[in-house]
Amino acid sequence: MLLEPEKEWNQTLRKLIFMLKICKYTESEIELKDIFRDCHTPDKDGNMELKRIGKKNRDWKLTYNKVKQGDVFFRYAKDRSTQVEECYLCIMPKCHMLRPDKIDGKLQLIKGMVKDAKSGRVLRENEHLTLLPNPRMENQTLFVTWQFYNVFSMDLEYLDSETYGGLYREYRLDDDYVRQIMGEFNAFYAKVGVEEIFAKNNIIFPGILAREGMSPNV
Repeated sequence: MLLEPEKEWNQTLRKLIFMLKICKYTESEIELKDIFRDCHTPDKDGNMELKRIGKKNRDWKLTYNKVKQGDVFFRYAKDRSTQVEECYLCIMPKCHMLRPDKIDGKLQLIKGMVKDAKSGRVLRENEHLTLLPNPRMENQTLFVTWQFYNVFSMDLEYLDSETYGGLYREYRLDDDYVRQIMGEFNAFYAKVGVEEIFAKNNIIFPGILAREGMSPNV
């Protein structure tokens, strides 16, 4: 079935994925400017800075529970609005998502490489394959390989337009399914000697990746 994505069964597969794996967001909730409406103050360059109470204190309460564990962000090709180039999956625990000030507003996402056909390559232990419907192309199923070593950081304090402007939150993965992916993610880093992945007030990924000879995408 996966080797013949153009066949009629693809529409049935799409429906099954939605039923079993996905919660779809409405059109008014997919862009970052809509997700964080009234949370930030825009500057002249189109970047968004977290609002402050007075001159110093950041108003973290405005961002509470805006992004959720399992949220999937899509980046589309500039010349083709239906072609997905990259995906990002939020893997932060629910307790941190409810109170992002506890982790200084630094949300960790893993990057997914997107293909429109099944690859014959065997997955590595630091990867996980997910089938997702293309939100903007009916009947197309995407093969997304989440790369545990490719970590992307979203800074809620300062959302610069160049980095975050092209991201759209289309879906949220089912809780049980995203916990499975998080378990594999934690198991991978446990093998390389990292005891605590999601530490409060301790953004450790750049250090992890540097020690392992990888290039962090932050």
